[in-house]
Amino acid sequence: MRRIGLTIATFILFFSLVAPHAANAATLSSSLTVSPVNLVEGQPLLANVQASVASTGQYFNAFFLGGTVTFYSGTGQNTAQSIPYGASAISLFQSITYASAGTYLLSYLINAVISESYQQYEILHYYTGIVGWRSCGVFGLSDCPIYGQIPVWGYRTYSTTNYVSGSGNLFVTIVPVPAALPLLLAGLGALGFVGWRKQQSVRRSAMAVPALA
Repeated sequence: MRRIGLTIATFILFFSLVAPHAANAATLSSSLTVSPVNLVEGQPLLANVQASVASTGQYFNAFFLGGTVTFYSGTGQNTAQSIPYGASAISLFQSITYASAGTYLLSYLINAVISESYQQYEILHYYTGIVGWRSCGVFGLSDCPIYGQIPVWGYRTYSTTNYVSGSGNLFVTIVPVPAALPLLLAGLGALGFVGWRKQQSVRRSAMAVPALA
């Protein structure tokens, strides 16, 4: 019974080491921030999506192979950006301008392809040569080599491809331009124009004096 139990335990351990690994989805973390926080209609907003991938379990070395990050402004204007190859963490920016005041749902969607590695215990190669000794010669008093081939076991690293996705959103509030601001800008423009006309008049008068003399 002890030998049977030992055989079963050895088989279970062996199977756990050499069994193929199933596809494993890494953990995707992401966030969305905007600046500036207080926005006026017509003022550009800068949205920033940060994302990273991390392997779990027996997997390691997760990184992006590609994919897209799509920004949804909440006004029907959507923009997609490509995820760069080889990075485990990304930071993408998108400029958005809201022409009208109001509250908008700004969101994003990540669809990415990632690579990660794992190790599997298997036969790496075979050794060919002396695998043992036997008695030989007269009366078996000599030792003769036994030649054969035996497997050499070890861990081999493999890569696998998986798909990950993530999303997030936040509300942005756009306030209207103050009612007095257009009048103020118009007044400043009028004062500037009057000043320019006055300078032009003075220059023309100064140029005309020598001619009269």
